[in-house]
Amino acid sequence: PTIWIYNDEQFSDSDFDSLCNLGNSYKWSQNDKIGKFGVGFNSCYHFTDLPQVISRKSLIIFDSQKRYLNSSGARFDFNDYNEDHIFNKFEDQFETFRKINGCGFEIDYNKEFKGTLFKLPLRRNGTESSISDNVDSIDNVIELLNVIKKDAMSELIFLRHIKSFEVFRKTSRESNATLLWKVEVTKNCENRKLYGQKSQMFKLDVQFSEKFEKTRWYYNSSTEKKTEKKTWLISSGKNDISLNRTGTWGGIAVILPDKPENPLTSNETAQNGNFYSYLSLSIPSGLSVNLHASGWALSSDRRSLVFGSDSQTVIKGDVKATQNKNILDNILPELHVNLFNEYLNIEESSRARLPKTLDFQGIIRLWPIPANKNVEISKYGLKVIQLASEKGCKIFWSPINGGTYVNFKECIFITKKTPPAEIHTAIINLLHEQERPT
Repeated sequence: PTIWIYNDEQFSDSDFDSLCNLGNSYKWSQNDKIGKFGVGFNSCYHFTDLPQVISRKSLIIFDSQKRYLNSSGARFDFNDYNEDHIFNKFEDQFETFRKINGCGFEIDYNKEFKGTLFKLPLRRNGTESSISDNVDSIDNVIELLNVIKKDAMSELIFLRHIKSFEVFRKTSRESNATLLWKVEVTKNCENRKLYGQKSQMFKLDVQFSEKFEKTRWYYNSSTEKKTEKKTWLISSGKNDISLNRTGTWGGIAVILPDKPENPLTSNETAQNGNFYSYLSLSIPSGLSVNLHASGWALSSDRRSLVFGSDSQTVIKGDVKATQNKNILDNILPELHVNLFNEYLNIEESSRARLPKTLDFQGIIRLWPIPANKNVEISKYGLKVIQLASEKGCKIFWSPINGGTYVNFKECIFITKKTPPAEIHTAIINLLHEQERPT
């Protein structure tokens, strides 16, 4: 069994050089590159001991254990492909690349390959490996793909160039690959190319489609297709060189509801937001929005962000903790406020089509109050509310005039513990401040 990964972009010379120098990516200083950490390709060793890649007119085989090659790797060019070429002398080893049919591309050793294809043959039981004892079955891979599928519609939102990804299954060398599911950006894809270059606010449509077998009467079955679409509202900013030499840009995304329903009365499940660094970090933000930054500083195991509140693991003045604090203090709050304003503009047009009696408070989708009581995110939430108040944003719901949003200066915050006399005084003072007679 083998995992195949295809990209329709070719490898450059520097890509090949970087691939052969694992852990030391040439992109390390390019904060706008997803491969800056130099660990992406290393992840393939969870599955295989013998990764292979073909692009342009070259095929590289990595054999770090020197089990099949005299060195830890070899590069084979097919510029001069002919009957005596090594690909024909060891046909069983190289012919598999030409058997990948039905995926929208074809490999012909007589031509330059217009893309990049990775081959990751799975480890087999009974085979010793100095790299890993992990042996994955086909069922394990399918289970992993199902995990990816679950969040697939959010994985493209902060990527600049990847428009879609598809999952195929090929059951034998002779059979064509069958499409299982696909996720793609269908609208405003070009806006993503401007991430980090300018501040922007836009909607992004993402569509998921899946084919499945449906059994009917008399055990007849047919292939049917399920399609789902989500619209994201995204607020992104440009690079901030003050945070580091290469700059950091941020983004915030929230799903727009299909219908202009009131989240207070709707049965719709709230979005569970995560932290993102291009792709999801699988770290919950505790908010209903996704928080992206190109410069998040991760822990050594890459499973958490480093914050100053982690007193047991972080020393005072830690560079990583400072970096993340700067992002939460100086980049994301303004983007969050911008998201507030645009969301309310969208809601205003939606509310015009609804009954006037509906207590419509859609802003709670974006409220920066963490569900997990995270200290750093709680501080971030206060920053957002403070900035929104300073800017006079009308984000607080009031029942006045049939229901409307007001700014901080027009609000009176009342709790059950507030004495009636103080409520009366507060109302009078507020009306005087707004130059409204009492």
